[in-house]
Amino acid sequence: MARRAQVAVGVAATLVLAGTTAVLPNAAEAASAPPPALAPADPQPTAHASRPEVAPAQRDTVPGKGWRSSTDIAWTTSGDANGLHILVAKASEGYAWHTITTLSEPGFEADAWIGNVCVTGSGRRLAATYTPRTFTNSGALFTRGAFTAVVDLGTGRVTKLPLRASLAYYSPGCGIGESVVFTQPADEDSSRTRLVRVDAGNGKRAAAVEQTGQVTSAVPFADGTIAAADRHRIVGIGADGRRRTLARTHAVPFTIVVGPDGGLTYLDHADGKGLVQHLPRTASRPSTVARGDLTGIDLTRDATGRAYVTGSATGERSGVAGTPALPKETLASTRGESFVTSTGWPAAGARQPDPTPAVDVALAIRSTGHRLHFTVDVTASGDPAGRGPSPVPGTATRQRIAAAAGSTTNPVEDERTCAVPRNDPRNQAGHTCTASTSTAITRSVPVGWRTLPRRPCRPVPIRSPSADRGPGSRPP
Repeated sequence: MARRAQVAVGVAATLVLAGTTAVLPNAAEAASAPPPALAPADPQPTAHASRPEVAPAQRDTVPGKGWRSSTDIAWTTSGDANGLHILVAKASEGYAWHTITTLSEPGFEADAWIGNVCVTGSGRRLAATYTPRTFTNSGALFTRGAFTAVVDLGTGRVTKLPLRASLAYYSPGCGIGESVVFTQPADEDSSRTRLVRVDAGNGKRAAAVEQTGQVTSAVPFADGTIAAADRHRIVGIGADGRRRTLARTHAVPFTIVVGPDGGLTYLDHADGKGLVQHLPRTASRPSTVARGDLTGIDLTRDATGRAYVTGSATGERSGVAGTPALPKETLASTRGESFVTSTGWPAAGARQPDPTPAVDVALAIRSTGHRLHFTVDVTASGDPAGRGPSPVPGTATRQRIAAAAGSTTNPVEDERTCAVPRNDPRNQAGHTCTASTSTAITRSVPVGWRTLPRRPCRPVPIRSPSADRGPGSRPP
């Protein structure tokens, strides 16, 4: 009940002191002082403000004294029946959380909207793919049906793109510049893959690069090329589609991060273990910088390209910044000064009735080691363009019809998109009453049926499929 009451009045922020620094940015610092783990959060934190932010009196000690001049932005997403909400919090504003926009499309009935998001190299924009959750039930919609957009983190302005992409976890892919790569399998059997590079600054896209076979985890790389996973190797793909091998891997690599020096950090696996590999720009062979259980280790990145190892990893060395105390699915902020460690439903993991009024966000501050917990209202939609139709060819007419307001007095579904409207009493299937059904049965059975001779029951033998068409086949 306390949770419900807290949501009803709006939002609340809670703060828990949690020790010292937990993240070190480079190998030199790691050698001098290994990063201690962040302390666990207090199970009963105390609220400090009526808004989801750090109280002004605590900002010099919680985010640290440099918070006023910091350009760091923490971000996360939350989806419900209203759309995919983009939530941000700026360090210069005391990490005050708010919803800058909600991404959805008119004309779709959805119990929840889902998607993937990455931050561009400037730290000013997010690239997103989003769809109704039911799109995952269709192979074609999952691989080529996700809507795409670019969101300005400062203003909340939404630029929807005339492009449909894959909903796979690796699309979109961001690098250290403003380019974003959207992946689109050209067919359902993954025999071809189309990669589309988009400039997030102006929304312009380059000519699609089509590849034979399946390539995944594509991200913008140096000199206009794309780095991607191709079977047991990482390849560089030029604008002409030619591939060159950048590194050999033990298995299919994933989560490729382009570093500020042009090197690559990525996840590989062998013998059931996850390996964090680092390939310097001038090297031809990678080195293992961390390892752990395959399902318990992960990478996250900030806008500058620094990679952070999360989860149950050991053996951090050069090339990554170790974060042993952060859970696997942590999101780094734009400058790596804070980490969103979880985003979920306030009621102890139970989903609330739609529309969801609020979500819980947990944030860890890198420089001070403090952990913060916020309950953030997601009903504010921000830029209304987030709910407008995407400029995807072939959908504008359908969406304009679907967006038409339905009548409040006519039960017939005026805003339908299908040929047959619902609730039209003139177009309903007729159902017979019980007496009519009984009469029909009586007339279908001949008089005196009880005295008719009965034929012996002779089951028809089932013929073996292999007898006619060979092993493993079925008769027509």
